[in-house]
Amino acid sequence: MHKHAFLSLSLDLQHYFSSTGIAAERKEAKQEKDEAEKYRRLHDEFSLTRLQVMLFKLFYNQREMEAIREETEVCLSHRSLCIGRHLHDCNFS
Repeated sequence: MHKHAFLSLSLDLQHYFSSTGIAAERKEAKQEKDEAEKYRRLHDEFSLTRLQVMLFKLFYNQREMEAIREETEVCLSHRSLCIGRHLHDCNFS
């Protein structure tokens, strides 16, 4: 093989391997980007779900507090009626 042909073949091989290396790096970078986007999307979904759970708990705690407040008002009004009439055998349940 002539020296010129050998150098030409050598340069062609270097170009081939460097371009496949670049392609592999691009592919790896794309995979990393895709993975980062997937993680961000999952994190956002998790945050939204956690917020919904907190709002759900808050809503039902508020409803329970309102029910207890109403029950307490009824008991207090019943008690004040009994005390106001001087009834000693009043049932507070």
